Amino acid sequence: TLARHVPNLTKQLSSLRFIWISHAHLDHYGGLPDLIRAIRQSRNHPSHNNNNKGTNSLIRDTKRQKLNNSSTNEHQVLVIAPQKVLRYLNVSVGSGDESASVYHGMTHAHWNQHFAGNSWHILQDAGVASLRNVPVEHCPNAYGLVLTLSHGFRLCFSGDCRPSSRLVREATGSSYGMVTPIDLLLHEASFGDDLVEEAVQKRHSTVSEAIAVAKQMQARMCLLTHFSQRYPPKSPPRRQPILAGAATPGQGQRQEDAAFGYAIDGMMLPLQSNALQILP
Repeated sequence: TLARHVPNLTKQLSSLRFIWISHAHLDHYGGLPDLIRAIRQSRNHPSHNNNNKGTNSLIRDTKRQKLNNSSTNEHQVLVIAPQKVLRYLNVSVGSGDESASVYHGMTHAHWNQHFAGNSWHILQDAGVASLRNVPVEHCPNAYGLVLTLSHGFRLCFSGDCRPSSRLVREATGSSYGMVTPIDLLLHEASFGDDLVEEAVQKRHSTVSEAIAVAKQMQARMCLLTHFSQRYPPKSPPRRQPILAGAATPGQGQRQEDAAFGYAIDGMMLPLQSNALQILP
């Protein structure tokens, strides 16, 4: 899937610094071992190492392998995920696999309690100023993410969950006596509004519930995600400013009103204030 959608995939993988998994449902983490191996291969690729050796010979180059295996946490990919996911990754990759040296695993709870220790340098190098994991209602050890980048851009990702007042408080900072709007909210909207009972039963959100969360967060942009193949497809991405003031086009829409859209496979967005406006 990545190869179909991501241009310059080898370069993108070789520069990947951290992976965040919201919860331990297989459709969210089943491909993680293959991704870690692909990162390892990308870092052994001639384009990454600036030499003309083929990939196979690079893999056999024991001197290079020894150098890569001696990497510290600062050069590894940080994987923040539930303990079940990390166990799966460790077993799938195996201690004898050279790819095991590529990543450093940490649970959401450990990050929250110990603030990552030496692993924080990985995120700083990736341009992250702060990262908070917020428990949400879905399955055991399910989390949402609140991320602030060094240039000030603020992102919130719901993961899979019911609408979460705790996530709203953490995202806006209202828990700390302040209110800071979110620049981009990625919120699941697994069910249409006509299936709200099923959404409650399966601990997911409807489209209207996700939009309501965006209003509460004063989100400047909202991208709806996690659509099931069992239900009719959603409409194409939209950019109408209808969230903050519930205004529709032609009804007094304001500059501060937020844009929203539907995610599609392969969508890549720059983390900047006009991210949805530049969609084709």
